[in-house]
Amino acid sequence: MLVRWLIPVGVGAASVAQVAHATQYLTMEQAQRAAFPDATAFETVRAKFDASALGVPTGWAPRVWQARVGERVLGTFFADAVIGKSEAIDYSLALDTNGTVIALEVLQYRESHGSEVRMAPWRMIFLEGLGEMPAHDGLVTHAGDPLLRVIACTGAPVCPEAHAETRALAATLAPYIPDHATLHVSGCAKGCAHPGPCAVTLVGTADGYDLVRKGSPRDAAEMHGLARAQILADPRMLTGAR
Repeated sequence: MLVRWLIPVGVGAASVAQVAHATQYLTMEQAQRAAFPDATAFETVRAKFDASALGVPTGWAPRVWQARVGERVLGTFFADAVIGKSEAIDYSLALDTNGTVIALEVLQYRESHGSEVRMAPWRMIFLEGLGEMPAHDGLVTHAGDPLLRVIACTGAPVCPEAHAETRALAATLAPYIPDHATLHVSGCAKGCAHPGPCAVTLVGTADGYDLVRKGSPRDAAEMHGLARAQILADPRMLTGAR
């Protein structure tokens, strides 16, 4: 649910209205039921906290409920708000009877310094309120972008399993991959980003990159130990084109 409202800023005739946005992901009741689906009742309780022991600000006073099935206590449900970039973020926390966290949810997010940004499936970003597509290096904004022809894992040095860098190499090689084909650059033979076959697969090894055509990172390579500079000097070798 998207809600918009005006928040007055300043005092008197010169007051300014600022547009804010809020998205509610879960109601309090929905969050309670998600955390304790077997509960038959949520009883409000008064709780006192040792702020110094918990590492929270003095005076921290969330709303607290006990989740119950009859007389049996299932756990404790907290609801509070924290300050995000500028506005409050409502959240909930659920603990079982041993004090273990079993659920942590954002209930409502507010933003008054621009339109909302949401992460959508398949690494897409939803930007609310824009009239035209923004320009940004590395941002895919049309269906024909060569970056859509490549797949790459995190690669070295971020992934400890990877033998080679992947993402920058994949982006550089993207324009050389035909429209109907896909290049997969994998930091190792595990193929985490795409375990299936591709038209071209580069697999990072201790000796360089292995080249697999029409296969997965685990399939037999046609070429072994290719250096990055060697690949970039003749990128059309990947598809066998000359």
